Amino acid sequence: MLPGITLSYAFNSQFSINGGYKYGFEVDGEDAEVHLASVGAVYALTEQVELNATAYFAEEQGFSGATAGIAYHF
Repeated sequence: MLPGITLSYAFNSQFSINGGYKYGFEVDGEDAEVHLASVGAVYALTEQVELNATAYFAEEQGFSGATAGIAYHF
C-alpha cells in the first residue's frame, strides 16, 4: 500500500508545481517499507490539454524514476 499526500500550487492558469510523500509497506506483515518523495510540474498546452512531468526519489536509493505524459480534459 502507498498512502500519502500531494500538494500543488498554481502560479497562473497555465503552470503549476507539485510535491508529494508516500509511505509504502507490505500488507502481509513483512518488514519491508519505503519512503517516497516526488516533485513535478504541469503546463497547460491548451485549455483542455496539459503536459505533466514528475520525478520520484526513494529514501535509500535516491532517484528512482520519472514519468511524463499528456492529459486531455473534456
